[in-house]
Amino acid sequence: MVVCVNVWHNAREREQSQVADRVRDAEEYLARLTVAKYSGVKSIEFEPYWYHRWAGTTYRMRVNGVESSWMVDGEPGSIENPVESGTINDDVAFDEGWFAGDRGSGVRKRDAKLDADSVTLNDVEVKYCLQKDE
Repeated sequence: MVVCVNVWHNAREREQSQVADRVRDAEEYLARLTVAKYSGVKSIEFEPYWYHRWAGTTYRMRVNGVESSWMVDGEPGSIENPVESGTINDDVAFDEGWFAGDRGSGVRKRDAKLDADSVTLNDVEVKYCLQKDE
């Protein structure tokens, strides 16, 4: 009996580790996508993600301290059809291209979006979360 429980426990740990690896990859891609879209990004801090099988996964983050999120289709770790959302602090600043309508963030929409696959995060402090919001 102990062997069965131990095997189940090991399989569960392995599955959780694989999900965490996929979530880490997704968060890294979304960080690169954010840098590809905006200039002035100094820090990105991910918060626990939210998942609902009918609504997909929402990756919450703070960019230079400003809240935002990316919603994607599919299970945690998926990066299908990422759609950015965020709280708009100031409509005018948002219309001027400031991230989430917050001039204080120092993050502004680029004139031409970069290719996310070629963006590096060397100059950005990124804190990954990998945890599900309970």
